[in-house]
Amino acid sequence: MGGEISYEESDGDLAKVDSQVVGIVTSKGNAVVADAATLVCDGIEANPVLNQTHTGPEWDNAKVRNTAYNTGDVLVMAKKVPV
Repeated sequence: MGGEISYEESDGDLAKVDSQVVGIVTSKGNAVVADAATLVCDGIEANPVLNQTHTGPEWDNAKVRNTAYNTGDVLVMAKKVPV
C-alpha cells in the first residue's frame, strides 16, 4: 500500500483512457497514474454559478465569509467523467 499527497495544487484534470479515469494531471503538469484516486475538495460558496445551479436564487441572500477558495473546482472536474 502506498499513496501520494500533493499540496499547493489546483485546477488539475483527471487523466482518462476511453472514459475510464487512470490518474490525475496536476495543475503543475505532473501526471500521477493510479488504480484509484481520492478527490478532496472544498465547497462551492465562492462560485456564484454553482451556487445558483445547486442551491437556487436564495443563495444571493446568504452571508458568506472566509470562503474565497471554495470554488468547487474539483466538483466541476469530477462531473466531466461520464458515469
